[in-house]
Amino acid sequence: MEQFFVLTTYSDHMVADSTCGLLEQAGIPVMLEHVEIHEAGVAASGIRLLVPFEYTQRAMKIIEAGKGLHRSDLPPNKGALLH
Repeated sequence: MEQFFVLTTYSDHMVADSTCGLLEQAGIPVMLEHVEIHEAGVAASGIRLLVPFEYTQRAMKIIEAGKGLHRSDLPPNKGALLH
């Protein structure tokens, strides 16, 4: 069984889903893990994006390349893939 590693964490579920889809389109196995923390009456949540170790560098390059793009730069229905 492959061991997955946390690549990044998001607070916005739509951004996490979009990034997951982008990586899947590139052939990278990916998992999302919802995390909630409750302490002293304060709650926080986030979404961890995990990939197998051998895909970490490739996945980071794809994510970094996507950060420079804006939704308006993409054809219709493609903007949801990038944050």
